[in-house]
Amino acid sequence: MSMQCKTSTNGIRKAFTLIELLVVISIIALLMAIMMPALGKAKEAAKRVICGSNQKQLAEAVYTYSTENGQLPWYGLVHDPSNGHIGDKEMWLKIAESYWYNVIAEYMSSDIELDFDKKISDKTAKVRTCPSSRKGDPDPLANFSGPGKGLRRTCYVGVNYGGYPGAPFEYHYSGSLSSYVSGNSVAHSPVRISKIKNPTEWIMLMDTQTGLCYSPGTCESWNLTIDADGDGEYDSGNGIINTNRLAYNGAHPFLHSKGMNIALCDGHVEYMKAKKIWKWDKEHRRMAHRYWNQ
Repeated sequence: MSMQCKTSTNGIRKAFTLIELLVVISIIALLMAIMMPALGKAKEAAKRVICGSNQKQLAEAVYTYSTENGQLPWYGLVHDPSNGHIGDKEMWLKIAESYWYNVIAEYMSSDIELDFDKKISDKTAKVRTCPSSRKGDPDPLANFSGPGKGLRRTCYVGVNYGGYPGAPFEYHYSGSLSSYVSGNSVAHSPVRISKIKNPTEWIMLMDTQTGLCYSPGTCESWNLTIDADGDGEYDSGNGIINTNRLAYNGAHPFLHSKGMNIALCDGHVEYMKAKKIWKWDKEHRRMAHRYWNQ
């Protein structure tokens, strides 16, 4: 059958036949089916780059703070009865000021827009929110059907949380609000720079579901003893599954094309595949990759 359009005797071009139109539509649909996955991958790659750039800005701010102060910031001040009632707004704002992401805000590059989120008292809310983050969180463990499935859709640049020698960020500041404000000593001190053996090989920040990763190996209940995603490998701690309902101890190892961005203690950022960075060494009861262990 000829695909040429017929013309009438007066030279006026007739319309395409129905079959010709269907052929054209089919070709367009086929091209779109071929291109859409590639466009999706390109879009996600761009988000990963933006996320990595934001993470680098945060890591450099933490690094600058730590070199000036000789230690990393605390993760944050925890509430205890001596701090007053949890509903006390003034008390809560003081607690919020102690969190690492507010402490480092003044060290951020001048070209970074600091968006103060009043609801959570977070001066770096915008830069810490990953561009791959989506609104609305289902039960993170309700529909697990494989690696990376069923996770929280929100994602933030968060800390490797646990306390030296297992993780850079001390698990909490245990003093009262008054001791924090006055600068008095407390039971748990932040990690000092001098104690970090190799800052180029110790994870400081990473992609997380809620803002922190409960560092595997720093606490018995945080050790990876559960295969939450059913791939035959331990990937989650029993304590975090039971109390927080978070797989992967709160990390987001499959966020960017089955991988995640991580920032090391010297301030540089790397992208690593989940199967490489999120692997448990059953024999030695610790994470297999050297970036977790000092």
